[in-house]
Amino acid sequence: MWHYSCRTASPADAPFVGNTRSDVTLLGKVRQELDRDESVVIASADKSGGVVMIDSTDYITKIEVLLSEVSTYRKARTGNADARSLEFNRAARKILRCSEKGKKALLHLFEETPRTPTIRGNIKTHKEGNPARPITNGTGSAPHRLAKKIVAPLASALNSISGCHLSNTTDMMAKLQNVWMRCKKLVSFDVKSLFTNVPIV
Repeated sequence: MWHYSCRTASPADAPFVGNTRSDVTLLGKVRQELDRDESVVIASADKSGGVVMIDSTDYITKIEVLLSEVSTYRKARTGNADARSLEFNRAARKILRCSEKGKKALLHLFEETPRTPTIRGNIKTHKEGNPARPITNGTGSAPHRLAKKIVAPLASALNSISGCHLSNTTDMMAKLQNVWMRCKKLVSFDVKSLFTNVPIV
């Protein structure tokens, strides 16, 4: 596996590409060539913002390890995605028909020919064994347009729903200014693959 970012290239013996315009152009041309090579996969590096070139067999193995977690994923029969899309559209339309505003939104909030969501893996170059982080892409899927419509009001309402919500690190530091930390411990919890581990009711 080879990892390139604007700051580092690893492993240590890998060729380092600088930040000049010509270097970036060269990297782009190299990537185009590698995209045509089925023996390797060009993937995003998780969190570092870099690019990872990995043997395609290793990449597939990492994805299969993710999908083997039976508590998170299950194998679906052929046609299941279409059936679930139809089920979602019927339920959403039923809810929207309950209001005049919802009735007006029916025409542009649903995908006419919904696509099956896909999954890819961002490589965790900062973790031992370089596991993959699952990234799902629901663009064009049945809930896509409706999700885009409601994300803005939900995002703006976060701070009003709970005072525990933090916008970023700066927001956290501001809130800690008036907290007396003596005899207290600051604990941080991390949820592995948060999105794919949210229970579906």
